[in-house]
This record gives sequence, structure tokens and C-alpha cells, in this order.
Amino acid sequence: GERGNRDVLSLQQALAEVGLYPLPGKTLTECPINGNFGHCVKKAVSVFQEKYRDEILTPAGYTRGTGIVGEATRKKLNVLFSKGE
Repeated sequence: GERGNRDVLSLQQALAEVGLYPLPGKTLTECPINGNFGHCVKKAVSVFQEKYRDEILTPAGYTRGTGIVGEATRKKLNVLFSKGE
């Protein structure tokens, strides 16, 4: 339930860059990029995790995305969106 959080805002923007936000069939009105961690973000994170299943889910023993941005999910996001800093 984070609201107006800069990290969540960055997450929403990253998910948008890979075409996972807003969710298919949803609009930015329904799933705004606003820094709030709600249902739309959780579902998009789950889809992201399933897209990179071998790196995120399989090592942790999961078969489906959890929607929780844990260490493996953050690591994959950082690899994809690192600016070489």
C-alpha cells in the first residue's frame, strides 16, 4: 500500500518501458503512474516476474509471480534499467 512513493513511481515507469504497465486492457486512468503501490502494480510485477521466470521465480521455488518486489525482482529491474552508474 505505498502511496506517492518515488521508488514505486520508478517501478511503474520501468514496467511501462517494457510494456507491462498499465496492464493489458487497462488505461492510465485506471492504473495511473502515481507512485501508489496498488492492485495494478502488484499484477504488473507478477507478469514481469513470470516473463523472467528463470531468473526470478525458479531459483526461489515459485511457479507464479508473487507481485512482491523482492531481491531477485529488484536485481532484474536493475540489470534492465541500470544507467551504468
